[in-house]
Amino acid sequence: VLFSRFASPHANIRLDSRPVTSSVALLDANGSGGALLMATGNKITKVPLIGPGCGQLTTCTSCLLSSRVTDCGWCDGRCTRASQCPSSTWTQQHCTPVITKVFPTSGPIRGSTTLTICGHNFGFDKSERFKASLVTVEVAGAPCKLPRQDQANRWTEIQCSPVFSGNFTPSGHTVKVTTGNKVAKMEGFTFVEPVIHEIFPTFGPKSGDTMLTIRGAFLDTGNKQEVTVGKAVCKIQSLSSTMLTCKTPPNAVPSEQPVKLTVDSVVLLAPVLFTYNQDPIINSIQPSRSFV
Repeated sequence: VLFSRFASPHANIRLDSRPVTSSVALLDANGSGGALLMATGNKITKVPLIGPGCGQLTTCTSCLLSSRVTDCGWCDGRCTRASQCPSSTWTQQHCTPVITKVFPTSGPIRGSTTLTICGHNFGFDKSERFKASLVTVEVAGAPCKLPRQDQANRWTEIQCSPVFSGNFTPSGHTVKVTTGNKVAKMEGFTFVEPVIHEIFPTFGPKSGDTMLTIRGAFLDTGNKQEVTVGKAVCKIQSLSSTMLTCKTPPNAVPSEQPVKLTVDSVVLLAPVLFTYNQDPIINSIQPSRSFV
């Protein structure tokens, strides 16, 4: 039997396999909401008019999205009615956001790093839509801008990009998400300044495929790294915080070319140029045979 308010069911109450008797009795339980008495064969079931209660709703979002008839609200980590909440934290409006993970954990200052923040209850609204207007994010002292459009079902993951103004100086490592008047904090992001100290080797054949090693600091920060020699891409083979290796692209003629590492729109220039030389030529080998 579905017990409904308007078109949306708010309780699914299991009776038994026998047909429901057409006559139903209304019981007024001293102004506490009342109940219906429903007969199925020789069995009578008492169905409360305000639903089965709130305790079975284990998450804040499911609690606040329950039917208004149930009159449930969130109280210190559980779903209750107002009279069952001993503290003043009972609410039917906002869920406190929770941050569980931040990725990446660092990014270059003044870069275009997009942060992904995972957790619960971000931008929760009782209209059952994610509302970016409800959410503000701050990352290590910088405001973090969310996409303009509202996105459905984004209560567990949001993305944002830090916004820098003036002579920005990082402040700590805290990621702070505010939804309505509820705040979540987590230590999890650092602004860094990647730098290239040296490259090796500094020359190679113009046909390319030289394994180029770049040494420096914070080379693996942010979301995306791209290396170019001249205007062509050097395909990355390995990457760590202090070392990057890539295979050089071919170059039409012998020449000197700059080596650049771009990390989330921040461009780093190697201290020396990479020299393309003529490809080596083998005229002969000696000896031409040996023992088995």
